[in-house]
Amino acid sequence: MERRWEYFFLSHSYAREIIAFDYDMEGGRISNRRVFATIPKGLGIPDGAAIDSDGGYWCALHGGSKLRRFNSDGSVDRDIDMPVSQPTMCAFAGERLATLYITSASDNMSEREKAEQPLAGALLGVLPDREGISRQPFVC
Repeated sequence: MERRWEYFFLSHSYAREIIAFDYDMEGGRISNRRVFATIPKGLGIPDGAAIDSDGGYWCALHGGSKLRRFNSDGSVDRDIDMPVSQPTMCAFAGERLATLYITSASDNMSEREKAEQPLAGALLGVLPDREGISRQPFVC
């Protein structure tokens, strides 16, 4: 039987790196650690992420007011500007997993910043041109 490999991603927020590993589905082991992408200073830190049906990696850039999509090779595909400075996590949901929902934070914001960003702390949604992928829960 052929071994099935998937990928495991880790956002190392303060190093501003997204690390990728090969993930052995049968054995539950990770290997082949490599830097998938690096976020330049001033664009925030990589936080929560989701994978789309084309293998694209969507990442919330906390402190950067952006949602960034990376191609499967780690190159930048696009940025979506967010109306909040602290997007935290994204996940595909809804019919056909066609909506990408993004959580956001408002902690450590001044009253002025909160007034300028009335959606800070809200759950936001976008309709990207890709759908998410269905994942089965499992217990380790």
